[in-house]
Amino acid sequence: MGFSALMFVMCLVRSLVWAVSAAAYTEPSMQLSCIGAKCYEVFSCYGMKATTYHVLEPMLTLTGLIAYPLGFHAAMHTHDLQMKRFAFYMVVSAIFRIAGLIFDFAYLQTCDAYDQNLISFVVANQMLPPSPLNTGIQATLKTWTVWPKEAVDSLTSNFNIVAWDFGFLSAWAALILYAGIQAFTLSHLMEHGPYGLGVHFGIDQWDEMLNYEGIRRKVNRETRSKFIDDATLPLAETNVVSGTEYGYGASATSLRKDPFRAAPMEEEQADLGDFYATEEDEAEAVRALAERLAAEQDQSPEAILNRAFD
Repeated sequence: MGFSALMFVMCLVRSLVWAVSAAAYTEPSMQLSCIGAKCYEVFSCYGMKATTYHVLEPMLTLTGLIAYPLGFHAAMHTHDLQMKRFAFYMVVSAIFRIAGLIFDFAYLQTCDAYDQNLISFVVANQMLPPSPLNTGIQATLKTWTVWPKEAVDSLTSNFNIVAWDFGFLSAWAALILYAGIQAFTLSHLMEHGPYGLGVHFGIDQWDEMLNYEGIRRKVNRETRSKFIDDATLPLAETNVVSGTEYGYGASATSLRKDPFRAAPMEEEQADLGDFYATEEDEAEAVRALAERLAAEQDQSPEAILNRAFD
């Protein structure tokens, strides 16, 4: 995302500079005309001196205004198809830049002259790289229409323009190619995941997608009621009438001795002995409530308890 944003800004700034320069351009009152048959030759040293400068850079800059926002959007929203398209553009643009280097080198060896693309990297007409030549030499080179190698080397005190330009352009093409390969790798991860089983993201990475209100309602629906659970149990398991031991609740009543069934084994009594004391207060309260209701309704406490748990 950061790389796409930076490249988009660079392309936008370069486009604005071109637009401002074109608007401020005024045609000179006396324009030097080309003399000789070479003016009509396209595939010649004179005709192809600005091929890469007028074709390669504008094409990559204008297409970058579309491709880099696409890459930024794909990385932000994890769209694998858009990321594949962006990666394909990056690889193709790197190939074009490498092809431009090859063309510039072939032009230099064939015509024994620098083309405009190589000269543009040693004069202050673009942001990067900074020119290593002083302003006087740069102003002189800007007035020339052709740049013979011998004359340029004599003017620049044999400064190695080829090493300077090719070093920067090679590093730039390598960076673009590396970014394209990484974009392809990211697209594969977006589509297949790190193990080839599809996209697997942790739930903590998608916290905004969790419906906490729905989870709370589901938990409340699944919470069981102790009273309802006790009411659905058979009477022999829920109501115990034996002396003064009465209880309420599944854990309490199921642990009391039931006069209608056989006495539990000694081992079971030993295991459950600790529960009797913890439920004793509850049993006492239920027994007291049953006796009070029995006095008001002229019934026995046992009958009220039996009817309550039926």
